[in-house]
This record gives sequence, structure tokens and C-alpha cells, in this order.
Amino acid sequence: MTKEEIRQRYAEVAQRIGRLPLYKSLDEVSDNERVDWRRWAADARHVIEMSFGKDSTFFSEMQKAISTEDRDGVPWAAGAVAALFLSGQENYDRGFDTSLDQRISGEIFGDLVNAADTALQGGHKDFAAVVAAAALEDSLKKIGGLHGLNTSGKNLQEVVNLMKSKQILTGGNAKFADGFVKMRNSALHAEWSKITDAEVGALIGFLKPIIAQYLS
Repeated sequence: MTKEEIRQRYAEVAQRIGRLPLYKSLDEVSDNERVDWRRWAADARHVIEMSFGKDSTFFSEMQKAISTEDRDGVPWAAGAVAALFLSGQENYDRGFDTSLDQRISGEIFGDLVNAADTALQGGHKDFAAVVAAAALEDSLKKIGGLHGLNTSGKNLQEVVNLMKSKQILTGGNAKFADGFVKMRNSALHAEWSKITDAEVGALIGFLKPIIAQYLS
């Protein structure tokens, strides 16, 4: 495929994001919506593979986000994958393609946080919570890995505890991270009434300097 054909494919797949069950609770997702989501995710992953290659951070993060459906449900996975896909589209349009390496992680997570911020400002608190929580979990695991921690198979609380024990998260950041784990779990279980706009905004505010410090 030529670059122009890939850009057209990005546009086609992006147009279908609006049909994903992003704002539904787990038990509201129909069988047809689940099938449509999986088809869309396969198409999105293929475009990312064509753009950046299987060895890129974008592709590996896309794979991980898609796989969260089994653990976290379709709305959670769809929100994370959609944000990653749109970030990939933007970076491809800016000229970043197969030359991307692990250092692009900061841009990926930064774009996720910006997507969450935009959603929150637009009144979509629940979607913003899902995307910000996904960015929290994956960015902390990435940062932990860069500091030599084994985060494989560990849940978010275990990762936070490891980072505190190694003094990667200290003081107020350590305290805030513990609180955000609870918010992540509420988003995971679609307990939207337990999540406020202020909490989502605080998580976004927490993530921006953390990503800038460790992944820039």
C-alpha cells in the first residue's frame, strides 16, 4: 500500500469509531456490537501494523489494549484501542512511521491523556475515565519496566506497590497513585456513580507530569 492509501484506510476505520459501544456498561453490549467491535479492532490493528510494523510500540500497545476485552470488557477495551488508533493516525500524518522506536511511548501515553482530557471537557466523563485509567495502568507498567521492575502478570496495585518500594513513586505521587487504583477499578466495573469529574481531572493532572518526567 502507498502512504496515501494507508491514510485513506485510517480515515475509513476512524469513521467507524462512532459505532463502537464506548459509553455502555458491560451488560448492555449486545452480541452484534461485540462482533462489530472485534471486526473493527482487527482492522485498526492491521492499519497500525502497516504503518509502524509489528516491532513498534504502537503495535504492541494496540495488541495489549485489544486483549483487555477478556479481562475488562468491550467498552474498556474499545475506548483504549480507539484512543491508540487515533494517536497512531495523528503520528502517521505527522510523518512518524516505521522509524518509531520505544521512545515514542511517551507520545502514545501523552496522546491517550490528551484524548481523556478532551473527552472530559466535552462532558464525556465516563469515557474519559476509561481512557485515563488505561493510560495510568500501561504507563506505570512501562515506567516500572524501564526501572528494571518485573510487572508481567501483576495488577495495578501490585505495580504501584513495587514502584513505591523502589522509590519511583514517593510522597504525594505515591498517595495519589493508590487512590487512582480505586478509580481504575470503578471504571473497570462500570461503576460510573463512584467516579466524579474532579477525580478524572485529577488523574489526568497526575499523569501529565509523570509521563513527561519518565517517558519523554
